[in-house]
Amino acid sequence: MSLISCPECGKEISDQSSVCPSCGYPIKSKQANTQVPEENGIHEDEITESEHTALKVSDPEIVPYEPEVTESQKKTPVSKKNKVIVFASIGLVIIAGIIAAILIIPNRTHDTTMSYKLTYQDVDYTGTYTGTVQKKIPNGEGTFSFDDNNNVFTYNGEWSDGKLSGTGSLTDSQFLIHFSDIDRQGSYVGATTDGIPNGTGSFSATNDAGSKYCYTGAFQGGTFNGQGERKFENSSGKNEIGTFTAGDFTPSPKELFAYLGRGKNSNFGIRSMSADFLSAHEDIFTSHLLDGLDALTDTGFWREAYTKSPDKYGDKLIKLTSLKIDQIQEFKELNYDAITFMIANDSDYNVYYIYYIGSLDIYEGDYISAYLLPLDYFTYKNVNENDIWAIACAGAYITK
Repeated sequence: MSLISCPECGKEISDQSSVCPSCGYPIKSKQANTQVPEENGIHEDEITESEHTALKVSDPEIVPYEPEVTESQKKTPVSKKNKVIVFASIGLVIIAGIIAAILIIPNRTHDTTMSYKLTYQDVDYTGTYTGTVQKKIPNGEGTFSFDDNNNVFTYNGEWSDGKLSGTGSLTDSQFLIHFSDIDRQGSYVGATTDGIPNGTGSFSATNDAGSKYCYTGAFQGGTFNGQGERKFENSSGKNEIGTFTAGDFTPSPKELFAYLGRGKNSNFGIRSMSADFLSAHEDIFTSHLLDGLDALTDTGFWREAYTKSPDKYGDKLIKLTSLKIDQIQEFKELNYDAITFMIANDSDYNVYYIYYIGSLDIYEGDYISAYLLPLDYFTYKNVNENDIWAIACAGAYITK
């Protein structure tokens, strides 16, 4: 290694240096780039200073590397005031959490089994509740059971604030129903809404006459409403099958004729075709209008053919004339102010057992013409306890 002079600043530098440490002038590249071939007739010492300057190659400035620092990384001195604010904020968050825990934790719902006292229809029951609770009282889905070997109370369903709420099912051995004329206590088993019988259920009780009965069917508003059936034990009363309204049996004309047929001394039914006719034309048995009846009448009715095959008849009315009234009675029944019952004979002493909805200005011994619907062919017992064959009929229009 030898020393040479920097072509730019004249300082002595090593001939191995690529850049002058004093002025940054490139040495090797400059020497390579400024060598001029001799054959051109030009020597390096013949290059003028201005040409020398023009041949200079500037080196880029070398800047030491400094990593970039973001704003968030820059440390800002925290003042005493800011420290107070930070600690105060943390304290407020902690206090808010404690308050929230105090308010929320007791209100959380959870499942449990516990002893619970329930008041229902002014009767207190202390039993066992299993289900969802909130604030230590039933809320949500749950089951309450009480049984003291005399009375049973079980409810399974929805609760709200410790009370029966929403839909559920109830068994209550001393349930009280408010009828239109009386309050009656009995046993209820069935669906409820907000603790009140609603939907399908059954109610068993004993009436004022001492007859036990059971109603099964639709409930609404805590009593019989809709289609249902009330059956009496030991044939102590006529079973009621059909429409109930506010606890009372309020049959349609078709349901009424079926009910009247369940008598103690006379028991007839309604044949299938007759039942269909009643369903389609119930109004003619309450309006009693003559117009339009001929179009619904079988003009070729033959009694002997009917008594032989009663199931083949009933899709039309029959028109009978010169029937003699042997017995007639008018009475109020259920939701109907007047029902007229008649036993009439034709000229051949064939018997017709007739029920008519409404009153008639007709008396025993009178002769009538009638548009009737044959219901059944059956026997009944007369006053002498003899069996009498008769055609049971529903009266649509009757006149002298």
